[in-house]
Amino acid sequence: LADLPVVTEEQIVTNHRSEWKGEASYQMNGNNTFVRDNIKGYADFNDSKGLMMLQDQRTDMLIKPNKRYITNDFELSHTNAQKNVYDFRSYLSYNYLPGQVLTINNQTEHLNLRFFSTQNSLRFRKRLAKHYLNNQIGADFDCQNIGVAMDNENEADNTYRLSQLYWTPSMSFNFADHKVEGSVKVCYAHQSYRESSSDHILLDPSLRWNWKATSLSDFSARLSYSNRPLMGKAIYDTPIFTGYRTQRTGRGETDITHTLSVTASYKYTNPISGTFFNIAPIYKRSMGNILYKTVLNSDIYTMEASEQESTTTTKGVSSRYSKSFGWAKTVLDLSASYMMTDYGLLAMDKVNKGRMHSSVLSFNYSLRPIRVLSLEGKSSAIISKQENRSLKNMSSGSITDWNHSLDLHVFPKKGWMISVKNELFDSSERSIAVNYFCDLSLSYKCKSWEIAFDGNNIFGTSEFERRILGNTIETYSVTRLRPREFIVKVCFGN
Repeated sequence: LADLPVVTEEQIVTNHRSEWKGEASYQMNGNNTFVRDNIKGYADFNDSKGLMMLQDQRTDMLIKPNKRYITNDFELSHTNAQKNVYDFRSYLSYNYLPGQVLTINNQTEHLNLRFFSTQNSLRFRKRLAKHYLNNQIGADFDCQNIGVAMDNENEADNTYRLSQLYWTPSMSFNFADHKVEGSVKVCYAHQSYRESSSDHILLDPSLRWNWKATSLSDFSARLSYSNRPLMGKAIYDTPIFTGYRTQRTGRGETDITHTLSVTASYKYTNPISGTFFNIAPIYKRSMGNILYKTVLNSDIYTMEASEQESTTTTKGVSSRYSKSFGWAKTVLDLSASYMMTDYGLLAMDKVNKGRMHSSVLSFNYSLRPIRVLSLEGKSSAIISKQENRSLKNMSSGSITDWNHSLDLHVFPKKGWMISVKNELFDSSERSIAVNYFCDLSLSYKCKSWEIAFDGNNIFGTSEFERRILGNTIETYSVTRLRPREFIVKVCFGN
């Protein structure tokens, strides 16, 4: 945009991937008791090395986004003689993420993230005539630690803790063709980070209604209000590089966000005629969102949490219509959605009113007109527009991206298949070229083995261009792809 910073960069990166993972599970299914325990472990040694030209200056790149974790998921369910069900669940996880990133100022950031979390709950259900009274009590604990250091500096220690005790009673009612479910979560939450700590009594009510109007259609609606404590990564006030030239800093204070959500839907399902339709409006209001100051300083994009907050409101509707025909096993599917989000953003140290429009239109089809030919296709358009309602000159125009795909499969003889896959990308931005890709495949499959010859990107471009419009930044990227690729696949089996 006019008079705003522009950053140009080119990258050549090589990624190395090495991963180990394992899982063990135990299960017992008795007459009245069910027990399940599952443990998983994972470790990787991935890294990326490369070279970047940033503003025509050479910069080396090195990223090691390593991850290790172990989790245990336990469940015990028991039904007593009165047919009341008791369900106990316990989940524990420990994540260790020892990462490194070489920043554009030739310093290496060592970032060690350690997350421990456990969620424990007991659910019991009691039947009262035709209705059910459900109760859930639980205790959750989260501990998040970030150790960060540049080069040989001492590691700064940042530890965040969250403890929650809660009780959630709920009730469901059935009358005629209606079903109503209501619940409220009563929670005590304690947060702590360094000298900052807070205690809260939180109420999260929820109400759901469903009406089976006819055998083919039904209505539903849901109203909920939720409170979400900010987790450690949104609170830490130590500057942290989240990329080689992006840096983020939190407030260093515990806080909670609040969300009001209203959704509804109408569904029509007629399998006999092959007709399906649904429409779903949505309204969501999120309060207590922290606003960030954004500055481009010596090619480093910094985001620093301010003392100001904003409310984000989203309104929208989505719908889908599907129809199937007996002729050629044809299926047609049309979907559309529109979302409008109002939010606040800091620009020139003032809170501006922002608005984001997003519309998606999509048409899918599949048919098999003759035995030896099958077709599958999709066409979609994504329309986005960003407005700064406080500073009109900082608004952007509407951007429309089109994506078309058509796959043809030919079956000349039993076991043989020839596939031609086509994909076309286009944009309303004339500076972006048309992107076309074509893949070919020939395969033969019998009972015990299969062989395939694939040729990827046989015709078309070797670059992929796209423009992404976000709430605070517009990005234009060109990705250079491998121009041609030929692969032979052989599979054996019983």
